[in-house]
Amino acid sequence: MNTYKSDERKLFILVNKSKKLIAILAALIGIIFSWLKFEGIEIDIDPIVNQFSTELLIQFSIIVLYFSWIGGTTLDATDHGEVFFKVIGKGSLPKLGIFIAVVISLAFFTICFFWSSRFLSIALLAFWTLNCLFWILFSKIVIKPFFVINSDFYSNEGNDLIKKKFEIVENFMYNNWHIYRFSFGFLFLIPTVILSQSNYFDSLIKSIDKEFLVASLILIFVIVFEMWTWYFRLKRIFSLRLLSEIIDNMNV
Repeated sequence: MNTYKSDERKLFILVNKSKKLIAILAALIGIIFSWLKFEGIEIDIDPIVNQFSTELLIQFSIIVLYFSWIGGTTLDATDHGEVFFKVIGKGSLPKLGIFIAVVISLAFFTICFFWSSRFLSIALLAFWTLNCLFWILFSKIVIKPFFVINSDFYSNEGNDLIKKKFEIVENFMYNNWHIYRFSFGFLFLIPTVILSQSNYFDSLIKSIDKEFLVASLILIFVIVFEMWTWYFRLKRIFSLRLLSEIIDNMNV
């Protein structure tokens, strides 16, 4: 019992450190980016009201990506904390995990400078590649030991509903949907980069502004592939909440 209480306290510390790291990085990106982009600029809402400009599409894409990542990673940390009962070490954040979070934040901050849709498509492809590599590192090295040690803990757990909660979070992390998402993401982004960097498709889009088309494709990419993650994330969240209610009612 003392060991369980000790791990529970360490887990509380670990989850809160994760949330604080996410909040700090999110705040830094938001504050610095806003200051650089809007310092000394008079805001004119006419272009927003009258037309969907290329720049507006790019801005909206970055905003959606920003809030999706911040909200999503915070919820992921919360749900991991809900099903983990054992921790490794003293509840400190893994150094590799901190490194991944910082580098991804810097990469995202770099994307914010590419307002031209032509260059943003290249930056987004580089970010997607980095995201894919870091997801492999995070799932196989950073978070895997926590799942292994907690899997051993749950193997001795007699309540199948409690076991199921752990399996739901584990399935979210290691299901093949990640592989399909990254693969289709590359299949979408690579032609978009080719379109933005070459004249190969110009004869097919004579009546369309190419930069506007590329910006539209980028927005579609962000919405579709972030929604892909949110579908499975919300499925996990609602499943965990439902199981928690069932367990609570059974214990009444």
